[in-house]
Amino acid sequence: NPLLKITGTDKDIELWNNMPPLFRTETFVRVKPESEIVSTMKMNNISLKDPLIITRDFQNKKSVAIMGYGLYRWKLLGYANDISKGRTDVPDIFEILVNNAFRWLSVREKDKQVNIRTTKKHYNQTEKVEFIGEIYDAAFVPVENADVNVEIGSGENKRTITLNSIGNGRYYAGVEGLSKGDFPFTAKASLSSRNLGADNGRFSVGELAIEYQNLKQNAALLKLIADRTNGKFYSSNNISSLIEDISSNSGFVPRMVTKRNEFYLWNWVWILSAAIACFSIEWIIRKRTGLL
Repeated sequence: NPLLKITGTDKDIELWNNMPPLFRTETFVRVKPESEIVSTMKMNNISLKDPLIITRDFQNKKSVAIMGYGLYRWKLLGYANDISKGRTDVPDIFEILVNNAFRWLSVREKDKQVNIRTTKKHYNQTEKVEFIGEIYDAAFVPVENADVNVEIGSGENKRTITLNSIGNGRYYAGVEGLSKGDFPFTAKASLSSRNLGADNGRFSVGELAIEYQNLKQNAALLKLIADRTNGKFYSSNNISSLIEDISSNSGFVPRMVTKRNEFYLWNWVWILSAAIACFSIEWIIRKRTGLL
């Protein structure tokens, strides 16, 4: 649990068990379903099921409860006692607990503990699909040596890869040989059988597009083509001379261009139909007025 994390190793359990004892009242606590028991008590070296430290995360509200009193003993009889004996390499567990509690209480619900994504959304079949991840505990402290598994695809084409830790809570893995298509993926992270969270996403693999392999301008090739064709290469540094060079070119002279288009109206059915209709209307008018 992030509240009890001191060094992040199995040595933490020994450090906590060597802490000076606290006091408790004869009070029995019923833990609510949404609460989590972080640690329990020992009395006369007999383990009890009574909770000592409880956390609760419900409806965007967090709380930490310590079911004991005399917490100053952890500071005075523990850390301070070791310092008085000249042991300066011992951790201040009471201060670590308080800092861990504040950090856990300040983490917002929308912050994700597990973030897994691909370096790109679209790959071609010759590229390696690369996954990068960031894993945090409930107090948003980077988690080292977590088990991070990613399932790619679905059905018979499903593949599972494991991300390797590269330090400071970051993880990486690559996969090759995927066929063309659209691939969903689901990632899960755990530490010592404790579920840290999950994440998902999508990426696609397509055919190789040569024109997209190198999007950087090849200035050397463009200059070579310009020299061989009696042209000139322009960049942003000398683009201002483009108009002047075109105007001073002997082959650049005004030229008159005439375009002629002929339309044969009698080949248009609509015009012919309109003309016949007009003649028919005129004949009817003349016939009725006695002009014929």
